[in-house]
Amino acid sequence: MKIKSLLIRSCFVPFVLLLAGWGEIGHQTINSNMFKYLPAEMDDFSNWKNYMINNAGDADDRKDDDPGEAARHSINLDQYYEFLAYGHITQDLDSLIQLYSAEYVYDEGILPWAIIQCYDSLTNCLIRREWKNAKQIATDLAHYVGDAHMPYHLKKDYDIYEELHQRFENDLIDEYAGQVSFEIKTAVYINDVRNFIFNTLYNNYPYTDSILLADKVAQNISGSSSSDLYYSALWNHSKSFSNHLFSNASYVLASLIYTAWANAGKPEYNTTSVEEDTSTPLGFKLEQNYPNPFNPTTKIKFTLPNVETSYMTSLRIYNILGKEIITLINKELSPGNYEVEFNAQEYVSGLYFYELRVGDFIITKKMLVIK
Repeated sequence: MKIKSLLIRSCFVPFVLLLAGWGEIGHQTINSNMFKYLPAEMDDFSNWKNYMINNAGDADDRKDDDPGEAARHSINLDQYYEFLAYGHITQDLDSLIQLYSAEYVYDEGILPWAIIQCYDSLTNCLIRREWKNAKQIATDLAHYVGDAHMPYHLKKDYDIYEELHQRFENDLIDEYAGQVSFEIKTAVYINDVRNFIFNTLYNNYPYTDSILLADKVAQNISGSSSSDLYYSALWNHSKSFSNHLFSNASYVLASLIYTAWANAGKPEYNTTSVEEDTSTPLGFKLEQNYPNPFNPTTKIKFTLPNVETSYMTSLRIYNILGKEIITLINKELSPGNYEVEFNAQEYVSGLYFYELRVGDFIITKKMLVIK
């Protein structure tokens, strides 16, 4: 499967990709205001607000442990001939890899497919009423959508202007986030999510030149690129399109979450069932694999509760894009403790998920292959 080969380039991710789109304050601002765009029928989802604000930087934090994470935060559109010639690229990841190679695609970033994968996962969690998992995935979705609205995450030139990248998305926004003005409108149902995501990137790409121009004006006014006068001038000459980018990020995020909820059948959000308790119901238990990280084998332990019945049980492994790569168990099991060995010899380095499903009970954990 070609998608798996994306992970093989993790050790070659350029340092600049480690920069965090908008910084934590910027992402928190987007997440906080997103709830203003949700329709009234989703008012109960405001229970997610504190979590999504407090965990807005989780995706950035994973870069230290997950060698494949950095590439999910950007895409250098201008490194593709199709974009320069026609203003768009192929939306199919496998087709793009066939054209350019997995190494090339990974090095240039896979941001739109990270958004699509999160959206699909969110929809599936809402279908299954897995509210805790849905909340966590929505927070990752929010981060990637925020990065899609940071123009220097869409253009190769941002490594040339690395200092401006830092000044604009971190230093400036940390200082002026409280002055961002949001144009509130109601989220819409998205008929074609993939097109919607790619068009969002294409629409945000031209603002790279707007930021550069604002920086030059601010430096001419202040005579520096670090003084209070510089940042004041930079904000004055960028706030119009910055307000648009932040507003649209919250709007796009709200529309994606609304669409996922609608496609899941608009399940009623029962605040009494929100999974804040991390204990496992009825004695089910899935332990963290050990060793982790590992190469090439690891052991996965789980427990089925001691009651007088057997359970249809499955234990499956998925790659970072949510594709199942192997089923370790799929049969009825009696109550008891179990240990299964997973051999990743034929799989590339990167983050994987293992899912235990026992009847209606589902739990998922992460593991890391390092070779």
